[in-house]
Amino acid sequence: MLRRNLPNLLTLGNLLCGCVGLWSGSIFLGAICILLGMIFDFLDGAAARALHVQSEMGKALDSLADLVTFGVLPGKILWQAFGVEGQSEMAYLALLYPAAVAWRLARYNVRDSQQAHFIGLPSPAGAAVVACLLLGFGEARQTASFVYGLFLFSGLALPLLMLSQIPLLSFKIKDSNGKSPKVLYLLGFGSLVLGITLQFKAGPLILALYLLISFWAGKNQYVQLSKRPPSQHTSPPASE
Repeated sequence: MLRRNLPNLLTLGNLLCGCVGLWSGSIFLGAICILLGMIFDFLDGAAARALHVQSEMGKALDSLADLVTFGVLPGKILWQAFGVEGQSEMAYLALLYPAAVAWRLARYNVRDSQQAHFIGLPSPAGAAVVACLLLGFGEARQTASFVYGLFLFSGLALPLLMLSQIPLLSFKIKDSNGKSPKVLYLLGFGSLVLGITLQFKAGPLILALYLLISFWAGKNQYVQLSKRPPSQHTSPPASE
């Protein structure tokens, strides 16, 4: 019983992180809850694959949790950030964020398994960038220039990336030997260096690195793995 439901319990941990962030009313705590939710989101998928207990219910539950933690919560803290310094009319533009996440998750669920790449930016990655921006540049959050920059990047660019048809690398991809390709180690190493050097301020740069490596990989064999016959795919992922 516990073995079968462990991934779902971890998914509920993700959902509860989103609820705490929403109820707290704090931009800072909300951003922290997004990052904690990402940990649970990673663990539930890893547990489902390791225990071989992936299910349609788990996939549906994961999407509901993701909508709260990586859609509604980022939208809410963007609403608060856009509303400072008299820019209250910009706050309504934060509604684009959860709408884009809901659309992206629904599209993901009705499509075939996306093993070698995602179509559009995964919602946890977009939410992580929002959290890093608000945590890394907290001292500038009350300035009008930061609010406008946040609006252009988080309020418009990230939703457009999530809704786009751009193929982006999945960390679940394996080469012909069942190993992760070197391009993913390059991405991981670059992200680690940026994170250690710039801490939360590295968020947008890590996103840029991810996009660049995905575009490069799109021209070689790694993304081509997605074109194999369905029988050559592994079991469907439990989540994004």
